Amino acid sequence: MSPDLSTRPKLIVMSFHPVTRSFADRITEVCGPVDSYYDAANLRKLSPVAALRQLRSLRADKLVIALESEVSTALIAPLSIAAALTRVGSLAVVWPDLRVEALGRLGGLQNLLQLGVDTLSSRRALVRRLREGEAMRRLPMPRRVPPSGGARILYLDANISLGAAVGGSVGHTAGVIGGFLDNAFEVDYASLKSLPTDRAGARWLKLQPDGLLAMPAELNFYPYAEAIEKRIVPLHSSNPWSFIYQRFSLHDFTGPHLGRRLNVPVVVEFNGSEAWASANWGTRLRLHGAAEKAEAVALEAADLIVTVSDELGDELKRRGIPDSRILVYPNCVDPAAFDSTRFSTDDLADLKRQHGIPKDALVAGFIGTFGQWHGIEFLAECISDLARNDAAWLERSKLHFMLVGDGLKMPEVRRLVGPPEITRFVTLTGLVAQSEAPRYLACADLLLSPHVPNADGSGFFGSPTKLFEYMAMEKAIVASALGQIEDVIAGRGATRLGALPPGAGAPCGFLYEPGNAQAFKDTLRRVVDDMPAAAGVAKAARAEVLNRYTWKRHVDAILAAMARNGLLVRRPDRDAA
Repeated sequence: MSPDLSTRPKLIVMSFHPVTRSFADRITEVCGPVDSYYDAANLRKLSPVAALRQLRSLRADKLVIALESEVSTALIAPLSIAAALTRVGSLAVVWPDLRVEALGRLGGLQNLLQLGVDTLSSRRALVRRLREGEAMRRLPMPRRVPPSGGARILYLDANISLGAAVGGSVGHTAGVIGGFLDNAFEVDYASLKSLPTDRAGARWLKLQPDGLLAMPAELNFYPYAEAIEKRIVPLHSSNPWSFIYQRFSLHDFTGPHLGRRLNVPVVVEFNGSEAWASANWGTRLRLHGAAEKAEAVALEAADLIVTVSDELGDELKRRGIPDSRILVYPNCVDPAAFDSTRFSTDDLADLKRQHGIPKDALVAGFIGTFGQWHGIEFLAECISDLARNDAAWLERSKLHFMLVGDGLKMPEVRRLVGPPEITRFVTLTGLVAQSEAPRYLACADLLLSPHVPNADGSGFFGSPTKLFEYMAMEKAIVASALGQIEDVIAGRGATRLGALPPGAGAPCGFLYEPGNAQAFKDTLRRVVDDMPAAAGVAKAARAEVLNRYTWKRHVDAILAAMARNGLLVRRPDRDAA
């Protein structure tokens, strides 16, 4: 007899951004079946009244706050406030070690009082910080700074990003750190996020923001920036860094500010305007103007800016940054990690079995955060149309779609592929850790890159890390002919502004007109119906990666640009390192 689900206590899991599939499974083991997940990050998009209304609408017997990593424990105070404001019966928290601890509402309400104090102090920090930024903008550039001659680098990531360690940004950070290590540097990674590599020579300098209770949430960046500098300055005095490399962060110009205080060169990695992305792909920032001011300071005061696409290089020029301070080099990949030969037939059969994918299926894979520009909604619509109108071809070819990830567009994806006649051709795996990404890609027979144009008509400025990971896996690729993606897949090279090593000039995949559903389906059919021919193109893709798109080549280009600009006098001695 099946259990009476009506008598089972209802359980909601609250987290900040989705948890990975593996952690969700462990929550079920310690807490029982989960009825629904609530992403508290959505509250940032709402007014205080709307946020309270949404929280009060949550009803269950129990709510559990899920903290997947040590990094995410910094969120316990704001999440406890959110949980206390719900109508749920009892509250608890699941810590990263799977310890379950009861949570009282009183503690959450006490944190609500602290919120007011922190908001006031954070607004004062914002005023101080932007005043310092305006003073920096008045200083002449380029500045005179002693060139780097030592072997220690401070890699600064000032983002307050507390979700699971997934996505292209994790691979990018690990890749750049690895590239510096390959050049005999030592790297201190200053971030609240854990070090994304276990290689010798890299160390985690853990940063810890206080409370994160200021409202709106963006205010927390300003006291955090001051706390970072308070931590870094004395450490530099006792054991100096040769230069600072900063991954561009929202509401932040800490790297360039520290560069002036410590008199060391600063390289800023710019992957696009966070303020623009929020306004066009999500919800406009409450402090949009402040974010733009901080962004301008970070870019104008950097000694060198590394960016990943020609479109972003042109944007920097429009902002008045001279060519000499701009380096364009695309995102890249670690070809040793993303190598299909690492995985045995049994490994991949086990993964298929774990997700209920037929053993003999021809798997078309997609991996990424389900965001605006990744085209996951477009892909789901195409899959739905194929399943409704061409199921016989899907069955005959044994084609099965494996969509790996989660994010903003997941509810729409579930709606599109959820009906029984469609879902039999689709597997949604949920989020997987970046370290697991190569195994999932190896499980696929072909890979999909369905990126879509920007809705506002602006040029596509992305350099999708996943594209290069796809190529390294030596799989057939069906990709949107959009911006840099088209240039890479056509074999022309990712940039005209930067200097790439020679490539083979051969096609690396199969392109279709961006956003054209029929063109996508026709191209997919052409690839699926002749997989032997596609295999030859896949080999060319991996060869192109090895020639042009490794993180070692990416970092070599950074060091060469630093040397040209007088920011680097010599590289470390490999034999002495």
